[in-house]
Amino acid sequence: MSRDYNCTIAVKANPTQTFHAICDIPKWWATNFEGRAQIAGDRFTVRFGKTYSVIKVSESDPGKKLTWIIEKSYLPLFKNPAQWNNTRIVWEIVDKNDTEITMTHVGLTPETDCYCDCEKGWNFYIGQSLKKLITDGIGYPGTGIFSNISHDGRRYEGLLYFKNDPLPDYVHDYFFIDVKETKGEEVLSAYNAAAYDKKNFDPGCLTGEYFMIVENKPLVGDILPLHDILEMINNQKMENKNYHRQLTLAKNAQEVLDEISHVSDWWAKDLTGSSVDINDVFTVHFGETFVTFQVTELVPGKRLVWHVNDCNLPWQNDKKEWTDTEIVWEVSPNNGSTQVDFTHVGLIPEVECYDNCVKGWDFYFLESLKKLITEGQGLPHTPKSSR
Repeated sequence: MSRDYNCTIAVKANPTQTFHAICDIPKWWATNFEGRAQIAGDRFTVRFGKTYSVIKVSESDPGKKLTWIIEKSYLPLFKNPAQWNNTRIVWEIVDKNDTEITMTHVGLTPETDCYCDCEKGWNFYIGQSLKKLITDGIGYPGTGIFSNISHDGRRYEGLLYFKNDPLPDYVHDYFFIDVKETKGEEVLSAYNAAAYDKKNFDPGCLTGEYFMIVENKPLVGDILPLHDILEMINNQKMENKNYHRQLTLAKNAQEVLDEISHVSDWWAKDLTGSSVDINDVFTVHFGETFVTFQVTELVPGKRLVWHVNDCNLPWQNDKKEWTDTEIVWEVSPNNGSTQVDFTHVGLIPEVECYDNCVKGWDFYFLESLKKLITEGQGLPHTPKSSR
């Protein structure tokens, strides 16, 4: 059974009318359209901002069948922006009580990077926009790209635009998001958000390449989406201030986590307790200085979290400055090696110990732990009495 994307709709129109509606692409798919799409040999281009596809009509049998070949495409939001290249879009029209239209995108399978997002797009443009064009004479052609952004389980949908696109028309109660990072067509982070007013909106002031337009209508209770997204942005800014470093090591992920858990081999020889299993409690000592951790999260081969239950930093005004901060280790495969992301959540530039603690972590993580994993011997702190 084919795994290619497939969609079938039934409409009350004759096959010839249906065929011509499919060919009238600016009225149901993309308003930014160039070329012709009527007969075999025709070529056309559809654009959604930086995203585009150059398509050739390879087969045209009015009222029965239509085949398009994607000669060139650019989907910059995905890892492989050329993944539509050499795929085919096949339209089959069958005259029954209602005219049945089946569209198959040959080559668009669940294994392709963009499948989930493209499936949503095709479902809308065929199942709603094309169908409405055929039945009511007006479709919903797109200018932006379907997108979504989430915060605390609340998912907001909207349209994503490239900053050089013509500005879209929206009535009141919409806002824009200055997009920082995406995963496919999902917005993961943003620089800013504010009410959208076309007259006063200047894309040149955007930090990112894309902006998203969302309706400012509450989905849950009285939480306004704009306020919700601004809260998300502020939280991300705080998270981005946490101490963070990254290493890539030629070991598998579980081996790296195992070595991290051997704390006395790379950080402090003077260690009491255990740091190996979930809920383990351990304390590292540096003379009068100590920090007590609990292993609060352990996902084999992926993630490790230590929560600071107590500490004594005698050289600080606030000797408990590390208490309730967290050490987060995340490991992931990276081209045959393992990427290690280390974050000390709560260690931010505003805290008193920041500069000294950064120097310490840079040495013990970037040098001592790395040396342990790559050479088998770390550089842990050793009490003077043990030297």
